[in-house]
Amino acid sequence: MRARTAAGRALALGAALAALAAGCAPPPRPGAGAGAVPYPVRPDWSDLMDNGCDGGGDGVDWEFQWSPVPRAVRYHLQAWSVGPGSPALDDSTITGNFYRRSEPRVFVRESMRIGWRWRVRAFADGAWSEWSRETVFDFEPPGTDCP
Repeated sequence: MRARTAAGRALALGAALAALAAGCAPPPRPGAGAGAVPYPVRPDWSDLMDNGCDGGGDGVDWEFQWSPVPRAVRYHLQAWSVGPGSPALDDSTITGNFYRRSEPRVFVRESMRIGWRWRVRAFADGAWSEWSRETVFDFEPPGTDCP
């Protein structure tokens, strides 16, 4: 992930304020044991997700991190873009508080790279927690770091 420029941070802050104005709840606080909710760490409002290259020279690298939940035996991560359809990423078998997956020869089109969301929940003490707050992220423009 790459840090945004000052202009990018301003746009991200604007998106965060718009989400709050739309009625998003404040982020849940991490806790311990059953019911504890993981807290999204990255990507956050100031990060761009790596994107691939049109032509297949480089792929998409999905990277997510969240706070660990004590006694959690697995986590469920979802990520999706704005618009209809199922999540692009939906994995309930993650055993740590970090997720990375590379997809070679894949890229997110310019028209679809803005306004992605992700959330995570923990399975601890025999039950799933509530979902974390949804965090918005963007992909860098296609071809940004192509060979």
